[in-house]
Amino acid sequence: MAGPPPPAPPNSQPTTPSSRQSTPSEDRMSTFETEEVKMLRETVREFGKREIAPYIDEWDRQATFPREMASKMAEVGLLGGRLSPEIGGSGMTYPMITAVIEEMSYFSAAAGAMVGAPSNSVGKGLAMQGTDEQVDRFLRPFLAGEVHAAAAVTEPHSGTDIVHKMETTAKKDGTNYILNGEKAWISGIENADWVVTFATLDKSKGRKGVTAFIVDIDTPGVSTKHYEDSHGARTFVSGSVFLQDVVVEEDRRLGEEGEGYRILMAGTEIGRLACAARALGMLRATLDVSVEYAKLRETFGQPIGRHQLVQDKIATMATNLDAARLLTYRVAELKEAGVERVQREASMAKLFATNSLVEATNEAMQIHGANSHSPEYSVGRLWRDAKSTQIFDGVNEIHKVMIAESVLGYR
Repeated sequence: MAGPPPPAPPNSQPTTPSSRQSTPSEDRMSTFETEEVKMLRETVREFGKREIAPYIDEWDRQATFPREMASKMAEVGLLGGRLSPEIGGSGMTYPMITAVIEEMSYFSAAAGAMVGAPSNSVGKGLAMQGTDEQVDRFLRPFLAGEVHAAAAVTEPHSGTDIVHKMETTAKKDGTNYILNGEKAWISGIENADWVVTFATLDKSKGRKGVTAFIVDIDTPGVSTKHYEDSHGARTFVSGSVFLQDVVVEEDRRLGEEGEGYRILMAGTEIGRLACAARALGMLRATLDVSVEYAKLRETFGQPIGRHQLVQDKIATMATNLDAARLLTYRVAELKEAGVERVQREASMAKLFATNSLVEATNEAMQIHGANSHSPEYSVGRLWRDAKSTQIFDGVNEIHKVMIAESVLGYR
């Protein structure tokens, strides 16, 4: 005899606090946080409930993310991140920007990436090495949400070791540069107005030959291709950038010739911190939808949350969530304390948070059973998006190598 029908989904979006009664994933999370961070979290939650939660599943189905979201984030002071207010930033501390990325990613990983971009791969190098003209022309409008930008780094043949095998070339032509090459898996490229990209002036010099450039998408010779049917991370609107005899003027070079590696690495550690924070937000959402479903779905005359095997899954999710949170915010606190290099700690946080997320979404699919495949439940989107976190910002295998070499004293 067939069992009772499954409960109707209370919402296609993870449970979100509406009357300030905390969800399971929020319990005790802010015990040691400053009032400033707590207020910032509340701002992001209200923003997410209003601007993202009602629409994210439809955006995922359409593989799109609205351009206007950036300006809406900027209006409430969420887009400026770590950058100085003197150049249009928000001047957040590391714990603050980590909390913003985490909270935004609870609703949408793509939104978490958007709010974090000014502090890492796109904005930090420009803030660090950009001329006054470049800051005014590119960075200030970006921080105001008036334009969109992306970091075009990865190439079809290489990602983690890109600076050692870069195929995109820059050839000096008087005071200009001629760029040729292809960049792949560029997040946000569908909406981008310009990119920070990297090319080598001399392959024999390895990373010392890499130089950074700012390239407008409408420059002659630039074309893009949006990946139409990605398995996951669909709202990241990723794609390729093709550079064919693209003329870039000298005033669009970012930093000096050969400084591209330094500019790229400036955003790497915070990029890994941001990836861990995104995974943390998604892990919280996964726990919440799992708890909600386990309380509503009944088998054998009781909620499935009463079954010990389901309880085992919930307990593991909750424990890994707390452990991932501690590892992630340790990186933020170390950076805030002025520790210059936190490569080992950042790799640990990224590795553990993303692995825990993938494990949690797998178990959440089991808890939801056949309903996990229904578009009426957000758990399927979380499951598909989770895998990308193990790949973005360096595949997890390379992070294991980096952690081990640090422990062994090899680096």
